[in-house]
Amino acid sequence: LYLGQRKLPEAAPYSKGLEGLAQYRADVDKLRGNYPSLKLFFGPEFHPVFDLETVPDELADLSDMFICALPAVEESFAANTAGRLARLAEIARFRDRMARPALIVHPFVSCINYQLVRRPIAPWITDIPIRDVGQYSLDELNKFFRFDISALAAACLEMDLSVEINGWTHQRISFMNLPAVKRMLWSAFKFLADEGVDMAPGSDQHEFAAPNAYGPTGRIGVSVPFDAFEAIGITPADIRLLGKLDS
Repeated sequence: LYLGQRKLPEAAPYSKGLEGLAQYRADVDKLRGNYPSLKLFFGPEFHPVFDLETVPDELADLSDMFICALPAVEESFAANTAGRLARLAEIARFRDRMARPALIVHPFVSCINYQLVRRPIAPWITDIPIRDVGQYSLDELNKFFRFDISALAAACLEMDLSVEINGWTHQRISFMNLPAVKRMLWSAFKFLADEGVDMAPGSDQHEFAAPNAYGPTGRIGVSVPFDAFEAIGITPADIRLLGKLDS
C-alpha cells in the first residue's frame, strides 16, 4: 500500500514510501510497552502483482517479516498453477535478499471468491458431501480450488515458505452456510501440513467494526481460525515461523 502504485485512501495516516513506513513502525514500537504479554511484529504486505524487485533494501531494517499474497485463480488450471509457482519463486528470492521470513497469506481466498462470492454458486458445489477432514481426494480439492495443491506444497517445502491459515477466508465460507466447503478447505490445509509445509495462523483482521447496533464497543472483528488448527492437528510447537521470528 505504501510502496506500490495504488492510490492511498484519503484517511491514510502515513505518507507513501519508506518515510511513511518508518513512522508506522515507530508507532508500533511505542505500543509494545502497553502489551507486555504479547510480541508485536511488523510485517508489510505485498499484493500479488507488486514487483518485489523494486523494493529497496532499506525496508529490511524496518521489518520483522513480510506478508505476500499469491495470484488469483481466474485463468485455466494450468495457468493458475504456473502463476502461483512463479510468484512463490519471486517471494523466495525476495525473502533471501531481505534476510527476513516471508509468510504466504490467504492462499485459498481467491478460490473462495471465484466459487462462492463473485459469481452464482454452481449446483455441483452445493451438492458436495460433508466428510471428515482429510477425506476429500486431491482431485476433488484441485477441482474446487482451481490449481495444483500438490505443486504448491512441493514448492513451499523446497523454498521453506510458511503458509497462513486465514480467518477471513473461513469467515467468507461461514457467510455462505456451506459446511462441506469448510471441510474441503481444512482438508486442503491438512494436505499441505501432511506434506511438511509450515502452517501459521492469521486472522486477517484489518480493523474493528465501528460501534453500531450490535454494540458500542467496536470490537466486532475476524478471529484466528483455531478450530482449523485443532481439526488438522497443528499445535503451536509445530509452527516453524515462530522460531524464525524469535531468532
